[in-house]
Amino acid sequence: MNNDNGFPDSGDKIINIIAKTYTFVKENIRWAITEHDLYESIKNNLERNNLLVENIFVGFDEHTINESYIPIPGESKIIKREGWLSIIIDYRFKNEKISNKIAWIAKLGKSPEYEFENSYKKLIELRNLSYKFIMNKISSGQLLQKTDLDDFINKKSKNISSENSIFQKDISVSKYKNGITSINFLISTVLNDIKLPVNIDLIISKNKLKVLSRFQKNILLLDTSN
Repeated sequence: MNNDNGFPDSGDKIINIIAKTYTFVKENIRWAITEHDLYESIKNNLERNNLLVENIFVGFDEHTINESYIPIPGESKIIKREGWLSIIIDYRFKNEKISNKIAWIAKLGKSPEYEFENSYKKLIELRNLSYKFIMNKISSGQLLQKTDLDDFINKKSKNISSENSIFQKDISVSKYKNGITSINFLISTVLNDIKLPVNIDLIISKNKLKVLSRFQKNILLLDTSN
């Protein structure tokens, strides 16, 4: 996939803040950090960088499922040495009203069990197939409709869901000024009360497809044994 940051977007800055948050968790896990601590830290970092953000989600273990969850002081979960930590941020381009979503997931402690690794691998494969589908469509001069992408994903996702998991998708196709089209792509699997998200932001400009910012390629592993 072509990673091009030529379009004025704050996605990479947000991902850098997410990366620093995970590093902070890894280095300070012994201090009983809470979801609310991370929420406030991310919020402050975003404000200092003047980034336009509509929603911040921080969820540990079973809280990864509910993206409307907002951690409350004194009631939010403590980030333990073993578990899953999800961070999702809804942001806007400068001077634009359209919102995009960046989603990352990290496994703290031991490596994920096979069923989680396998489910995440299938999500990555589906994202790659969808990218190729979009690329082939626009390179041939065809108009991309959201229904086209929805139908393609529905067809290809049949081997992802199982008796123990649920497949979810949140796809938006939005028109900008000057003929630019934005695609925000988020697919997820809910497995054993953990939600694994896979995300990518794309733009179509002059029949060319560009990736707006870095995207997660593997489950992020945080060694919290020390």
